[in-house]
Amino acid sequence: LEVKGNRTASANIEVANNLVQNYGNIGIFIQRSDDVTIKGNTLTPFLGASAFNSIVFSSKEGTSGVQAAVRLENLSITGNTFNGAGSNLGTGIAFWNHNGSASVIPLINAKIGGSDADKNTFSSDLASYISLDATPSGGNTENALMGTLYDITQVGFPDRITNIFPFNGEVDASYNVFGAVNTGTETDFAKLLAIKAKIADGMDNTLTSYVDIQPKKAFIGLSTDFSNALTVLKDGYTIIFDNDDAIYHNLGDRTIEKSFTFDIYNNANAEIIFGNLTLNALNKEVTFDQPAKANGDFLLTEGKINASQGFGLDADKVITFNFAKPNNFINGKVKLTNVKLGNEPKLLVGSGTIATGVSFSGVTGNSNSSFEVEYFPTAYSNTTSFNAAELGLIHTREYWSVTRIGTTEGKLEFKTFDFATSGFTSFDAADATIARYNGTAWVNAGNSANSVSSNVGAITSNANSDFGVFTYAKMPIPVLPIKLIAFTAQATTGGALVKWSTSEEKNNAKFEIEKSFDGKNFFVIDTKTGKPNSATVANYEFLDLSFKQSAYYRLVQVDADGKKTTYADLAKFVKGLDNSLSVIAYPNPVTTKLYVTVGAANKENVKLLLTDLTGKTLKLKLGDSVQPIELDVADVTRGTYILQVIKDSGNVSKKILKL
Repeated sequence: LEVKGNRTASANIEVANNLVQNYGNIGIFIQRSDDVTIKGNTLTPFLGASAFNSIVFSSKEGTSGVQAAVRLENLSITGNTFNGAGSNLGTGIAFWNHNGSASVIPLINAKIGGSDADKNTFSSDLASYISLDATPSGGNTENALMGTLYDITQVGFPDRITNIFPFNGEVDASYNVFGAVNTGTETDFAKLLAIKAKIADGMDNTLTSYVDIQPKKAFIGLSTDFSNALTVLKDGYTIIFDNDDAIYHNLGDRTIEKSFTFDIYNNANAEIIFGNLTLNALNKEVTFDQPAKANGDFLLTEGKINASQGFGLDADKVITFNFAKPNNFINGKVKLTNVKLGNEPKLLVGSGTIATGVSFSGVTGNSNSSFEVEYFPTAYSNTTSFNAAELGLIHTREYWSVTRIGTTEGKLEFKTFDFATSGFTSFDAADATIARYNGTAWVNAGNSANSVSSNVGAITSNANSDFGVFTYAKMPIPVLPIKLIAFTAQATTGGALVKWSTSEEKNNAKFEIEKSFDGKNFFVIDTKTGKPNSATVANYEFLDLSFKQSAYYRLVQVDADGKKTTYADLAKFVKGLDNSLSVIAYPNPVTTKLYVTVGAANKENVKLLLTDLTGKTLKLKLGDSVQPIELDVADVTRGTYILQVIKDSGNVSKKILKL
């Protein structure tokens, strides 16, 4: 029975509920047709036929002349019965890529079987249930057999060439009844593997595509099957190994470039073992349902590994992650072996969509140790038990578990690729550190090195002799040796009077009073002895007899061990006593425009400087003493500032309040 469509239009042909029998070569021959349905037929070759194909799909049409290769679509073969002709003879369905092209897929959306009534039934007498032709690429010119099959005479017509290529079209044969096995419900691996043994596809030769007997699943019973699977299978497949450690313990050196899931049939705890392993799967994920490891070198250039049961790496081998692309990481626990002096692995390990860096450095000890490294994007169960004098705050966003079997010691670097939302403003040692939970409380594991660049921040701990749970921590806010409750400075008839009061003093040796004329360069003009330990209010004062011109005053406290605390934020400005220049600045407080009137006997050039309390110049304006000078301060933030009026006959400074 020949089924022929049109070269330029959909065939829309249905062959249904027929008895096709007593054929020795082909039962139903589908030639170069779109939208063909073959359903409900019973196909029975003559008894003893040995080379029959009950259904053949070919991408060539049986007419004369050269035909351009085309992609055909939508073949449905459902509810048919494929009988045999004796013991282990013939093929149920064959697919040929004749008159093909290396750049054209001959068929897409070929559906064989389905649920319930759509399942085809294949006799166990068949030698092959489904066959994808794997004839090597090349022209088949003046072939008498092709002339017979396609109802044209080839001999003597050089232009009538049948180009044969391996069939690489899409064929989905899930689900059907093969022999007595219903692949819609069957879970026995041996039975499913036996079915695949009677399907000729790319798993046998890597030249053709793959035939599904269950959706997106490939069954691996031999090591050669695995090699072919990596080549033939497309993204999204689950590769299931037979429960045989001779297979899944010896997967060899591999490069994975597609998104696969790896599983072992009926064994949740066995380990999937590679030799050297390279993952180069751009924007793709590889998932392991069992523990997995690479015994050799490991290179992750592109892609993510999902390892819910852990992924093992050997620190004696080369371990390479691309830290410039942190989205390529191991999602799950990393199990490291052979960590010792000379081995300092650097890992990208994370959870879900979040990657972090964990690196070993300064490793000591010659005995091999094993480590398990895992990241958790959440707060540890205890974030409140710590010595407040040692740590200020335990990070509540994430933590790492780094456990050790052995005696190796070393430093650990923990790297975040999302510093902006970490809650830290700095990873400097004065601000942040690594904390370790010792089982009862958090202790400071140190900050021997740190860096922040763009959104990437890292802290390296001190050398660790103990391991466990680690996270970032903030350092405690320094406890000041005194509680300063007042500080003032004002002009008097005798000079500038500086006064201050404390309510508590601890280990306090003395105070230094500093003076500056520009708000930047300060110098000590006097000292006052403090109280080593006091819990009552103490009052101090100093009169600067040298005070004539405007000046700044500030206080410095000195501990008994010589450590100084400068109260720069409390610096006070005192206007000078000798003012040969009358200056009015209004309005004060000011919001947008400040007007300055300078009184002088004669016209003089005037320069206005608006500075902050540290002396930094924010605004500069030139004018003269004849008319008011306008200074735009609308873009100045709220606060207290100093207006300096500078001219040859004298300088005046005034405090300005910006609202």
